[in-house]
Amino acid sequence: MPMKKRFYHVNGQMMAYDEGGVTKDFLTDHLGSITAEIDQNQNRTFETRYSAYGRNNWSTGTGCGFGWVGSFGYRETGLFHMSHYVRARHYSYLTGNWSTVDPLWPDESAYGYVGGRATTDTDIQGTGCNITIKGVLNNLACTASCGWNFICPNYCDALGQWHFRLTIQRKGCTGCKLYQWFKDGKKWQRDIAPPRNSWPVFTYKDGEVENEFHDYPSDHWRDYGCETHSVKVDFITCFCCKEGAKCVSWGYSSNFPDCKSAKCTKYGPVLVAPSFSKQICDSTAGGRL
Repeated sequence: MPMKKRFYHVNGQMMAYDEGGVTKDFLTDHLGSITAEIDQNQNRTFETRYSAYGRNNWSTGTGCGFGWVGSFGYRETGLFHMSHYVRARHYSYLTGNWSTVDPLWPDESAYGYVGGRATTDTDIQGTGCNITIKGVLNNLACTASCGWNFICPNYCDALGQWHFRLTIQRKGCTGCKLYQWFKDGKKWQRDIAPPRNSWPVFTYKDGEVENEFHDYPSDHWRDYGCETHSVKVDFITCFCCKEGAKCVSWGYSSNFPDCKSAKCTKYGPVLVAPSFSKQICDSTAGGRL
């Protein structure tokens, strides 16, 4: 009689399993694919790698049966034209397609998998929630002046201002909400500053196809004495639905050396790995990051 496996989950993602009293932990990639299993003595008892659409390129040892995107429930079947079962339907790595028509058809490809974005996207429910987000970050102002006023001959006025725009397109997704965190030191914090004053930042109606989110962060520094001032702020913005999640990271730095010049730099927006995006969205009830 085969031994039963007990799987351990954290926020909907499988992290380890127990079989016959032996516990093995999973190592995963950015999609949530199980690339290795490690026993209690830190030995790799199973290791594998996958192609973009889920074909097993090579493996050593015997795994638990969950491989490509396996930590989120993609289960290998051993069948060529239905190689993976994903909760609601079957998928084939040979064709890169589902075996049954997409619930969003004809708005989506009848059998296509995640719009051809298999290296970055997943469909954990197998029901076709499709989220596309695109962010743009522009600098609106970067100025510094050290001059005279009627109180002090050395008065610094420095400004760094930005515009972040996130365009969101979705189909087949419900219960969607937008969250944002920022970090200007060592600790991440909820971004609930005015005028929003709410958590989540926005709650969207089911059935909407396209939305936009705008943010205008700024650093306006005024002080007596023309000293060097600098600030660095990081952001994570997440669009979280019941069936899927997408997050982007972005940020900026503003430097005002001796308040005589200004230099403003940006990074992102950059897509966050799907597995990490899901973990962030699953933890939003407590506001954790």
